[in-house]
Amino acid sequence: GPGQALSWRILRDPTGLVYYGHGGEVKGTKTRFMNYPEQGVVVAFHFNFGRAQVRTEELEAFARSFFPAPAPR
Repeated sequence: GPGQALSWRILRDPTGLVYYGHGGEVKGTKTRFMNYPEQGVVVAFHFNFGRAQVRTEELEAFARSFFPAPAPR
């Protein structure tokens, strides 16, 4: 049968940080996956409501809450 591959988007959040992401919808659910490799953070979201709007900016802010604290100067 036919194969399927996962593609990644290279994105930049409002603070200018680059991350790799993927998302989709199927049968009333939504998913978003964000990988911030420079910060060592990966966050996956799964929503059980397909018709609701999911704001990417809010998900990016949530992901940033897991970033390591900056090193002291």
